[in-house]
Amino acid sequence: MSIRERRRRRTSARASKISTAFEQRLSGMGEHDQLQVLIMVNASSEGPAQRQSRRQRAEAIQSMHSATDGALDAIDAVLNQNEGQRLGQIGTLGTLPATVTVQGVRALAALPDVRTILENQDVTPLDESTREGTRVYGAR
Repeated sequence: MSIRERRRRRTSARASKISTAFEQRLSGMGEHDQLQVLIMVNASSEGPAQRQSRRQRAEAIQSMHSATDGALDAIDAVLNQNEGQRLGQIGTLGTLPATVTVQGVRALAALPDVRTILENQDVTPLDESTREGTRVYGAR
């Protein structure tokens, strides 16, 4: 593979909201293979950068949930068409866990309200050694 082709693939993966490494893993799978993903939904990140009260945080979360209602309808439609399903509710950071086919991942990436799609990976210790009481973790 030439350098130019690698750059084109990398640019294409970024434009399609899927990382290059994730796109490479998807390429090796069948279109109807199932996998778990985290869908990052575009949500307004407006608000103060300072510490908020409990009430202010609750209002901000409710506002974010309201802002993503339209996006969730489109995401649910893609999930239903591609043997997928939500695995939970949208989180405070605008993340939605789901299972979907490889074909569905690509369809989700085409939605304007989807910011990015991440592969849901287990995080496990790389080794049993610790450095100053902190373990080193990585994705499988």
